[in-house]
Amino acid sequence: MKTNKAIAVAGLILCIGLLNNAWAKEKATEFVVAGSGTNLPLTRLLAKAFMKKYPSIRLVVPESIGSTGGIRAVQKGKISLGLASRPLRDKEKGWKLTLRPYARTIVVFAVHPSVPEENITTEEVLAIYSGKKRKWRNGERIFVISREKGDSGAGLLAKQLAGFGEIIERAWKSGIWRIEYRDYENNESIQRLKNAIGWSDLAATAKFKIKPLKFNGIEPTPQNLDPKKYPLYKTLNFVYQEPLNKVLENFLAFVKSSEGASIMVENGYIHIP
Repeated sequence: MKTNKAIAVAGLILCIGLLNNAWAKEKATEFVVAGSGTNLPLTRLLAKAFMKKYPSIRLVVPESIGSTGGIRAVQKGKISLGLASRPLRDKEKGWKLTLRPYARTIVVFAVHPSVPEENITTEEVLAIYSGKKRKWRNGERIFVISREKGDSGAGLLAKQLAGFGEIIERAWKSGIWRIEYRDYENNESIQRLKNAIGWSDLAATAKFKIKPLKFNGIEPTPQNLDPKKYPLYKTLNFVYQEPLNKVLENFLAFVKSSEGASIMVENGYIHIP
């Protein structure tokens, strides 16, 4: 557990260093867009397409500093546009920030290709993360991967799955499961470690040889996204203070456009008009 914490601290220091470098460069035509790792893959694609249309503008999207880091950076005036994959918390609501949703991403339980299961139920999730269920149906021992405390996916699961919040809190305190602090490392570990399971964003799993599972018998598809069918999804948001720079307003308009929507759909995200 101490090793995991040391890695997290080192990673945070590195991210802050990268972000400080980016802040130092922010000019009239260069802007930093930073925050949640969940938002990064899609936001980078959107920024790239926008900059292709407007070559004189540069949007810098550094490595993840988390939703909280992005929100605080906007509140302190360090950056103009933040990224959040969760709603504003009560304290943050008092900071006079605007939260603008632009996409949804499906959250899945994903496994190493060696795992024979194709579906997982709520009861099985609770049993696995509590340590009560330790083997897959082929008799192989389950290798459990968790995300860090404060992860937006963990927050979603705690909200949607009764009992999961208490179970994962106990797991964090005991250090029973492997913890990954970044989206890429999380997916890489699921891909690399035989019999592994973890949660991830469906769109982010496409570049890895890992298997998303059905949840309670329902396929994780945009068509099934519904609180009564497939309730596991996150909303991706931009965060900013009013008034927003005109260049960034144009970027947000591009994100909302048919061109922005096409980029989202092509890469497995759900566009929010």
